[in-house]
Amino acid sequence: MGCGSGYLALMMKSHGVSEVWAADIHGPAVECARKNVAQKSRWTDLGRAKRLVAISPDVKFDLIMFNQPFGPGDDRQVCGCGMDGGFTITRRFLLEASAHLSGEGVVMMAFSDREDPEHDPKQVAKDLGYEVTTLLHAFYNGANNFLYAIRLPQ
Repeated sequence: MGCGSGYLALMMKSHGVSEVWAADIHGPAVECARKNVAQKSRWTDLGRAKRLVAISPDVKFDLIMFNQPFGPGDDRQVCGCGMDGGFTITRRFLLEASAHLSGEGVVMMAFSDREDPEHDPKQVAKDLGYEVTTLLHAFYNGANNFLYAIRLPQ
């Protein structure tokens, strides 16, 4: 989700993930991802496996990576999460993602504490009843950066 340029989807495919889908609500991002996929012609099946379309409600995933925007934005930005720093889009995504996760499915989301704690997917997910594990914590560029695994409660 939030495929942007398609970088994460292309990296997943290059590391052996057999079927990769990508989605974004921003038209120019989808076009950019399509162009990047077309340039990777050595992955002949990627055009079929990587869909840049609306995802049917009955589709389930083992892994959903959400490259959510978590920096404050303003109305002039093409990409960005708006003035709330990402809380609204993170909460909406997590509410809707539960319907697309397989039984053992996991959502992966990143966050940097350059943003306010209320926008942290870890806290948003916990408030919604998800289980959260911190997979990575690294300090660089003057901030704590995290990667989370988010699962439905078992």
